[in-house]
Amino acid sequence: MLGGIAINNKRLLAANAENKVRLSILNKAYLKYLNNKYYILFEKMKSCERRYYCNSLACAVCVNRIQKEITYKYINYLGNDYIFVTLIFYRDKIPVIKLSKFNPARLKDKLRKKLKAIGFDKPIFGSLEIDLHLYKNKGDSYYLPHFHLLMPNEQLKFKKLRDYMKSNSNLQGRIGVKNRPMLVKRIDNLEGIIRYITKFMWCEIPWYLDNKGKLTHGSKRRISNNRLFADSLIRLDKLKISDLLFKCNFQ
Repeated sequence: MLGGIAINNKRLLAANAENKVRLSILNKAYLKYLNNKYYILFEKMKSCERRYYCNSLACAVCVNRIQKEITYKYINYLGNDYIFVTLIFYRDKIPVIKLSKFNPARLKDKLRKKLKAIGFDKPIFGSLEIDLHLYKNKGDSYYLPHFHLLMPNEQLKFKKLRDYMKSNSNLQGRIGVKNRPMLVKRIDNLEGIIRYITKFMWCEIPWYLDNKGKLTHGSKRRISNNRLFADSLIRLDKLKISDLLFKCNFQ
């Protein structure tokens, strides 16, 4: 009991610290570009408090609270035979300038229909996330959507899903680098995995040429460009939790 309280307090402290960083970046974006959208979100998050939560997906404190609610609501639907699956949709990459037009519903509906067509009939739970793939030439950069899913371990159906994800139309969405459209891992800590897939913080994967002139990428990190990070917060603020959660075969 005391251990759980200590963990919750630690997470809340981390969320408050993260919000301070986000508020600072939003303020800098407003002062530099004089766009009211940054100021409006800055004031909304700054006013967030226990009695009057802002309920924004851009707010780390509210996301921390939402994560606990989601965990308690869905953890009992998922059995011991479940595994952690990531599906990456290269063909649906989003140009940076079109982030504000990103429609999660279309991609979610397409995946849900495919899972049902393959024959998955047990509950599948997860989220839709996008990462910024940042190149030296920002015009070459894009956001890459992917799903983190908790799925029943049904190998014959997984083969059909892997064939679908490795289709030419998906793999040709990104040429010149190795694509791994489907990743599968076992689950050691179900609660920890649920929190991971509901962090709702879009990150950056930097691409660069190594010493041999080969295109390679660095580790995932916070979006380094303040304006792009602020814009990701603006888009998250416009979305609801239901826009990013993925559910299939739930009654």
